[in-house]
Amino acid sequence: MWIKTIGQNIYEIIPATICQYTGLKDSSGNKIWENDILMRNQDPNDLYKIVFGEFDVINTDNLKVVTKVIGWHCRVLKTDGSNECIPFCLPIPLSKRFIKRAILEVVGNTINRSNSEK
Repeated sequence: MWIKTIGQNIYEIIPATICQYTGLKDSSGNKIWENDILMRNQDPNDLYKIVFGEFDVINTDNLKVVTKVIGWHCRVLKTDGSNECIPFCLPIPLSKRFIKRAILEVVGNTINRSNSEK
């Protein structure tokens, strides 16, 4: 349940169901929201969850943490196993450049697992 009625015209909003707009759009022009699932290059085995928070920036040559950053990023969703391998499983900053290069498209979200109009 996303909203619980407490009284007449008074609602309690469940914080876990609120998603923020990232300020970015996918390759098809759809807004990208927190907790959205994005598919890369039309590959259903290459999925990301959009998250806001702290994440490690990792040097892929030696796999050492370079720094920590707070912001929008993509976390890999485990699918067929190939995306669980380093460096494919590392968090990736969400940016216009990455969206365009990876041809990212919103295919649903982790709250209701289906694509909804936003």
